Amino acid sequence: MVDSKRPLLAAISAIAIAVFIGGPAPHARAADVNAEVCQSLAGTIRAGYVFGEQDFEGESRDYETFFGEAAALYHFCNTNLNIQADYAFHGHQFDSGFEDNDRWHAGGVLFWRDQDLGVFGLDVSFLNESYFDDDYESWRFGVRGEYFVNEMFTLGAGAGYFDGKAFAEDGDGFDVNAWGRLYPAENVGLLARFDYAAVDFRDINLDYWAITGEGEYLLPNVPVSIFAGARYAGQEFPGKVGEFSIDDMQAFAGISIYLGSGGNGGSLASHQRNNTLDNTSVILERLPNPFPF
Repeated sequence: MVDSKRPLLAAISAIAIAVFIGGPAPHARAADVNAEVCQSLAGTIRAGYVFGEQDFEGESRDYETFFGEAAALYHFCNTNLNIQADYAFHGHQFDSGFEDNDRWHAGGVLFWRDQDLGVFGLDVSFLNESYFDDDYESWRFGVRGEYFVNEMFTLGAGAGYFDGKAFAEDGDGFDVNAWGRLYPAENVGLLARFDYAAVDFRDINLDYWAITGEGEYLLPNVPVSIFAGARYAGQEFPGKVGEFSIDDMQAFAGISIYLGSGGNGGSLASHQRNNTLDNTSVILERLPNPFPF
Protein backbone atom coordinates (compact mmCIF):
# COMPACT_ATOMS: atom_id res chain seq x y z
CA MET A 1 0.00 0.00 0.00
CA VAL A 2 2.79 2.46 0.84
CA ASP A 3 4.50 1.98 -2.52
CA SER A 4 1.24 2.45 -4.44
CA LYS A 5 0.72 5.88 -2.86
CA ARG A 6 4.09 7.23 -3.92
CA PRO A 7 2.97 8.01 -7.51
CA LEU A 8 0.01 9.96 -6.07
CA LEU A 9 2.20 12.05 -3.79
CA ALA A 10 4.63 12.72 -6.63
CA ALA A 11 1.81 13.78 -8.96
CA ILE A 12 0.28 16.13 -6.39
CA SER A 13 3.66 17.71 -5.64
CA ALA A 14 4.47 18.24 -9.31
CA ILE A 15 1.09 19.79 -10.07
CA ALA A 16 1.22 22.08 -7.03
CA ILE A 17 4.72 23.30 -7.91
CA ALA A 18 3.78 23.88 -11.55
CA VAL A 19 0.66 25.85 -10.67
CA PHE A 20 2.44 28.05 -8.14
CA ILE A 21 5.19 28.74 -10.68
CA GLY A 22 2.56 29.67 -13.25
CA GLY A 23 0.87 31.96 -10.74
CA PRO A 24 -2.78 32.93 -10.42
CA ALA A 25 -4.83 33.65 -13.49
CA PRO A 26 -4.68 37.31 -14.58
CA HIS A 27 -8.33 37.45 -15.61
CA ALA A 28 -11.12 39.75 -14.48
CA ARG A 29 -13.10 39.60 -11.26
CA ALA A 30 -13.20 36.03 -10.00
CA ALA A 31 -16.70 36.48 -8.58
CA ASP A 32 -18.02 37.00 -12.12
CA VAL A 33 -18.67 33.47 -13.37
CA ASN A 34 -18.96 34.65 -16.96
CA ALA A 35 -15.78 36.74 -16.94
CA GLU A 36 -13.39 36.41 -19.85
CA VAL A 37 -10.76 33.86 -18.85
CA CYS A 38 -7.14 33.95 -20.00
CA GLN A 39 -4.99 31.76 -17.82
CA SER A 40 -1.88 29.80 -18.63
CA LEU A 41 -2.12 27.17 -15.93
CA ALA A 42 -4.57 25.98 -13.26
CA GLY A 43 -4.99 22.89 -11.15
CA THR A 44 -6.98 21.10 -8.49
CA ILE A 45 -6.06 18.73 -5.67
CA ARG A 46 -8.75 16.65 -3.98
CA ALA A 47 -8.28 14.16 -1.15
CA GLY A 48 -10.47 12.45 1.39
CA TYR A 49 -11.75 9.27 2.98
CA VAL A 50 -14.61 6.87 2.33
CA PHE A 51 -16.41 4.65 4.82
CA GLY A 52 -18.24 1.92 2.95
CA GLU A 53 -20.36 -1.14 3.48
CA GLN A 54 -20.84 -3.85 0.88
CA ASP A 55 -23.75 -6.28 0.98
CA PHE A 56 -22.99 -9.57 -0.77
CA GLU A 57 -26.22 -11.60 -0.87
CA GLY A 58 -27.01 -10.80 2.76
CA GLU A 59 -23.41 -10.92 3.97
CA SER A 60 -22.16 -7.49 5.03
CA ARG A 61 -18.51 -6.41 4.94
CA ASP A 62 -17.07 -3.00 5.77
CA TYR A 63 -14.25 -1.18 4.01
CA GLU A 64 -12.40 2.13 4.10
CA THR A 65 -10.87 4.03 1.20
CA PHE A 66 -8.23 6.73 1.11
CA PHE A 67 -8.44 8.65 -2.15
CA GLY A 68 -6.47 11.40 -3.82
CA GLU A 69 -7.07 13.11 -7.16
CA ALA A 70 -4.93 15.76 -8.85
CA ALA A 71 -5.10 17.53 -12.22
CA ALA A 72 -3.34 20.35 -14.05
CA LEU A 73 -4.84 22.39 -16.88
CA TYR A 74 -3.29 24.54 -19.59
CA HIS A 75 -5.55 27.14 -21.22
CA PHE A 76 -4.58 28.50 -24.62
CA CYS A 77 -5.09 32.25 -24.25
CA ASN A 78 -7.50 34.00 -26.62
CA THR A 79 -9.08 30.66 -27.52
CA ASN A 80 -11.61 28.31 -25.94
CA LEU A 81 -9.21 25.36 -26.06
CA ASN A 82 -7.89 23.64 -22.91
CA ILE A 83 -5.84 20.54 -22.20
CA GLN A 84 -5.35 18.79 -18.86
CA ALA A 85 -3.42 15.92 -17.32
CA ASP A 86 -4.79 14.06 -14.30
CA TYR A 87 -4.08 11.26 -11.85
CA ALA A 88 -6.22 9.55 -9.19
CA PHE A 89 -5.66 6.83 -6.60
CA HIS A 90 -8.23 4.90 -4.53
CA GLY A 91 -7.05 2.39 -1.92
CA HIS A 92 -10.02 0.21 -0.94
CA GLN A 93 -9.22 -1.74 2.24
CA PHE A 94 -11.66 -4.29 3.61
CA ASP A 95 -11.77 -4.87 7.35
CA SER A 96 -11.31 -8.64 7.17
CA GLY A 97 -11.67 -11.70 5.00
CA PHE A 98 -11.51 -9.97 1.63
CA GLU A 99 -8.77 -8.82 -0.71
CA ASP A 100 -7.81 -5.12 -0.72
CA ASN A 101 -8.39 -3.38 -4.02
CA ASP A 102 -6.08 -0.52 -5.14
CA ARG A 103 -7.18 1.37 -8.25
CA TRP A 104 -5.52 4.29 -10.05
CA HIS A 105 -5.59 6.07 -13.36
CA ALA A 106 -3.39 8.45 -15.35
CA GLY A 107 -5.20 10.36 -18.05
CA GLY A 108 -6.11 13.63 -19.68
CA VAL A 109 -8.82 15.69 -21.36
CA LEU A 110 -8.78 17.92 -24.45
CA PHE A 111 -11.77 20.26 -24.30
CA TRP A 112 -13.43 23.39 -25.62
CA ARG A 113 -15.05 25.69 -23.04
CA ASP A 114 -17.16 28.81 -23.49
CA GLN A 115 -18.22 30.61 -20.31
CA ASP A 116 -21.50 31.64 -21.94
CA LEU A 117 -22.37 28.13 -23.07
CA GLY A 118 -20.50 25.15 -21.59
CA VAL A 119 -17.94 22.44 -22.34
CA PHE A 120 -17.31 19.76 -24.93
CA GLY A 121 -14.32 17.44 -24.57
CA LEU A 122 -12.56 14.17 -25.34
CA ASP A 123 -10.94 12.21 -22.51
CA VAL A 124 -8.65 9.22 -22.12
CA SER A 125 -7.41 7.22 -19.12
CA PHE A 126 -5.04 4.35 -18.50
CA LEU A 127 -6.42 2.39 -15.53
CA ASN A 128 -4.60 -0.03 -13.26
CA GLU A 129 -6.12 -2.32 -10.65
CA SER A 130 -4.19 -4.28 -8.04
CA TYR A 131 -6.16 -7.34 -7.00
CA PHE A 132 -5.30 -10.86 -5.77
CA ASP A 133 -1.57 -10.05 -5.92
CA ASP A 134 -1.77 -9.15 -9.59
CA ASP A 135 -2.30 -6.03 -11.71
CA TYR A 136 -5.04 -5.59 -14.31
CA GLU A 137 -4.84 -2.88 -16.92
CA SER A 138 -7.36 -1.22 -19.19
CA TRP A 139 -7.88 1.87 -21.34
CA ARG A 140 -10.90 4.15 -21.36
CA PHE A 141 -11.84 6.64 -24.11
CA GLY A 142 -14.76 9.01 -23.70
CA VAL A 143 -16.65 12.16 -24.63
CA ARG A 144 -18.26 14.67 -22.28
CA GLY A 145 -20.31 17.82 -22.27
CA GLU A 146 -21.48 20.50 -19.85
CA TYR A 147 -24.16 23.14 -20.25
CA PHE A 148 -24.02 26.28 -18.11
CA VAL A 149 -27.76 26.88 -17.76
CA ASN A 150 -27.18 30.04 -15.72
CA GLU A 151 -24.94 31.23 -12.90
CA MET A 152 -26.69 28.89 -10.47
CA PHE A 153 -27.04 25.64 -12.42
CA THR A 154 -24.85 23.34 -14.55
CA LEU A 155 -25.86 20.16 -16.39
CA GLY A 156 -23.35 17.55 -17.56
CA ALA A 157 -23.16 14.15 -19.24
CA GLY A 158 -20.53 11.78 -20.58
CA ALA A 159 -19.97 8.37 -22.13
CA GLY A 160 -16.96 6.13 -22.61
CA TYR A 161 -15.67 2.81 -23.92
CA PHE A 162 -13.11 0.74 -22.00
CA ASP A 163 -11.08 -2.32 -22.91
CA GLY A 164 -8.74 -4.44 -20.79
CA LYS A 165 -7.55 -7.85 -19.69
CA ALA A 166 -7.93 -9.88 -16.48
CA PHE A 167 -7.09 -13.51 -15.73
CA ALA A 168 -5.56 -13.74 -19.24
CA GLU A 169 -8.99 -12.94 -20.72
CA ASP A 170 -10.10 -9.87 -22.67
CA GLY A 171 -13.01 -7.76 -21.49
CA ASP A 172 -14.63 -4.54 -22.61
CA GLY A 173 -17.62 -2.37 -21.93
CA PHE A 174 -19.09 1.11 -21.87
CA ASP A 175 -20.22 3.59 -19.26
CA VAL A 176 -22.50 6.64 -19.23
CA ASN A 177 -23.14 9.31 -16.64
CA ALA A 178 -25.32 12.37 -16.12
CA TRP A 179 -25.19 14.99 -13.40
CA GLY A 180 -26.42 18.39 -12.26
CA ARG A 181 -24.81 20.94 -9.97
CA LEU A 182 -26.74 23.69 -8.18
CA TYR A 183 -25.13 26.76 -6.58
CA PRO A 184 -27.74 28.06 -4.08
CA ALA A 185 -25.14 30.46 -2.62
CA GLU A 186 -21.83 31.88 -3.82
CA ASN A 187 -19.76 29.44 -1.72
CA VAL A 188 -22.07 26.39 -1.84
CA GLY A 189 -22.47 23.67 -4.47
CA LEU A 190 -24.87 20.69 -4.50
CA LEU A 191 -24.22 17.76 -6.85
CA ALA A 192 -26.50 14.90 -7.97
CA ARG A 193 -25.03 12.25 -10.31
CA PHE A 194 -26.04 8.94 -11.93
CA ASP A 195 -23.60 6.40 -13.42
CA TYR A 196 -24.14 3.18 -15.36
CA ALA A 197 -21.68 0.69 -16.86
CA ALA A 198 -22.02 -2.58 -18.76
CA VAL A 199 -19.10 -5.02 -18.92
CA ASP A 200 -18.67 -8.02 -21.22
CA PHE A 201 -16.15 -10.50 -19.76
CA ARG A 202 -15.86 -14.17 -20.76
CA ASP A 203 -19.17 -13.78 -22.62
CA ILE A 204 -20.84 -12.72 -19.37
CA ASN A 205 -22.66 -9.39 -19.24
CA LEU A 206 -22.27 -7.51 -15.94
CA ASP A 207 -24.25 -4.39 -15.04
CA TYR A 208 -23.15 -1.64 -12.63
CA TRP A 209 -24.93 1.54 -11.51
CA ALA A 210 -24.41 4.24 -8.90
CA ILE A 211 -26.25 7.28 -7.51
CA THR A 212 -24.20 10.03 -5.81
CA GLY A 213 -25.16 13.10 -3.81
CA GLU A 214 -22.57 15.62 -2.63
CA GLY A 215 -22.40 19.02 -0.98
CA GLU A 216 -19.39 21.36 -1.13
CA TYR A 217 -18.57 24.55 0.79
CA LEU A 218 -15.85 26.97 -0.30
CA LEU A 219 -14.08 28.52 2.68
CA PRO A 220 -14.15 32.36 2.79
CA ASN A 221 -11.27 34.18 1.07
CA VAL A 222 -9.22 31.06 0.26
CA PRO A 223 -9.42 28.67 -2.74
CA VAL A 224 -10.07 25.71 -0.46
CA SER A 225 -13.33 23.81 0.01
CA ILE A 226 -14.65 20.97 2.13
CA PHE A 227 -17.08 18.41 0.75
CA ALA A 228 -19.14 15.46 1.95
CA GLY A 229 -21.55 13.08 0.34
CA ALA A 230 -23.05 9.64 0.00
CA ARG A 231 -23.25 7.04 -2.75
CA TYR A 232 -25.41 3.98 -3.30
CA ALA A 233 -24.37 1.49 -6.00
CA GLY A 234 -25.39 -1.90 -7.31
CA GLN A 235 -23.65 -4.65 -9.28
CA GLU A 236 -25.76 -7.24 -11.07
CA PHE A 237 -24.37 -10.61 -12.16
CA PRO A 238 -26.35 -12.88 -14.53
CA GLY A 239 -27.35 -16.51 -14.27
CA LYS A 240 -24.14 -17.83 -15.87
CA VAL A 241 -22.30 -17.03 -12.65
CA GLY A 242 -25.14 -17.78 -10.26
CA GLU A 243 -27.30 -14.64 -10.65
CA PHE A 244 -26.49 -12.52 -7.62
CA SER A 245 -26.04 -8.87 -6.77
CA ILE A 246 -23.70 -6.71 -4.68
CA ASP A 247 -24.79 -3.41 -3.13
CA ASP A 248 -22.40 -0.68 -1.94
CA MET A 249 -23.19 2.16 0.44
CA GLN A 250 -20.54 4.87 0.86
CA ALA A 251 -20.21 7.99 2.99
CA PHE A 252 -17.27 10.23 2.12
CA ALA A 253 -15.71 13.56 3.00
CA GLY A 254 -12.61 15.49 2.02
CA ILE A 255 -10.97 18.71 0.92
CA SER A 256 -10.44 20.37 -2.48
CA ILE A 257 -7.82 22.98 -3.38
CA TYR A 258 -8.31 25.18 -6.45
CA LEU A 259 -5.12 26.72 -7.83
CA GLY A 260 -4.90 29.44 -10.46
CA SER A 261 -8.62 29.68 -11.23
CA GLY A 262 -9.86 32.97 -9.84
CA GLY A 263 -7.80 34.05 -6.88
CA ASN A 264 -8.70 33.78 -3.22
CA GLY A 265 -11.99 35.62 -3.52
CA GLY A 266 -13.60 33.62 -6.32
CA SER A 267 -16.98 31.94 -6.00
CA LEU A 268 -17.23 28.14 -6.04
CA ALA A 269 -18.92 28.25 -9.46
CA SER A 270 -16.11 30.43 -10.81
CA HIS A 271 -13.44 27.99 -9.63
CA GLN A 272 -15.23 24.93 -10.96
CA ARG A 273 -16.08 26.46 -14.33
CA ASN A 274 -12.57 27.84 -14.91
CA ASN A 275 -10.51 24.92 -13.63
CA THR A 276 -9.99 21.22 -14.41
CA LEU A 277 -12.68 18.65 -15.22
CA ASP A 278 -13.45 15.53 -13.20
CA ASN A 279 -11.92 12.61 -15.16
CA THR A 280 -12.24 9.92 -12.46
CA SER A 281 -14.70 7.08 -13.08
CA VAL A 282 -17.18 6.39 -10.28
CA ILE A 283 -17.68 2.74 -11.20
CA LEU A 284 -14.19 1.85 -12.45
CA GLU A 285 -12.31 3.60 -9.60
CA ARG A 286 -14.41 5.00 -6.76
CA LEU A 287 -16.08 1.68 -6.02
CA PRO A 288 -14.20 -1.45 -4.92
CA ASN A 289 -14.35 -4.18 -7.52
CA PRO A 290 -14.80 -7.72 -6.17
CA PHE A 291 -14.56 -9.18 -9.68
CA PRO A 292 -12.10 -7.34 -11.97
CA PHE A 293 -12.89 -7.68 -15.65
